[in-house]
Amino acid sequence: MSFLEKLNLAALGAGAVSLAWYLWRVLPQIGAVPAAEIAWKWPMGISLGLFVVLLIAGIVPLALTDPSVRARDGIIDDERDRDIERRGDAWGGNLMHLIAFAALILLFTDIDRFWVAQLLFVGGMLAGLLSIALKIAAYRGRG
Repeated sequence: MSFLEKLNLAALGAGAVSLAWYLWRVLPQIGAVPAAEIAWKWPMGISLGLFVVLLIAGIVPLALTDPSVRARDGIIDDERDRDIERRGDAWGGNLMHLIAFAALILLFTDIDRFWVAQLLFVGGMLAGLLSIALKIAAYRGRG
């Protein structure tokens, strides 16, 4: 397993946990209170912080134990890694463009900013998770 594949697995876990925590905090409020009164800002910030902490906690042990990182040549990827990263990032980026366009449409229709923020945050997290999942599938020979 290449170092970048391990990094993607760590990012997938960190992203899934932080998004699940955020949804666990915010979803119960939808429908129970008006959108303008839903507490989402702090949970969103905490979710982002949780993602960063989990990602660092996953990457540091990998970097300390992976022989390719400790090698003197400093090369941790090859052409296959770069191709997989490029294709996965392209799919995630394409989805993020659609999400941003949908957010603009919501803004033009004067919808509550809660929904715009949810579309951008949750949609962005899902786009990132899709990108990572496609990379992992490609590493496993299914992409």
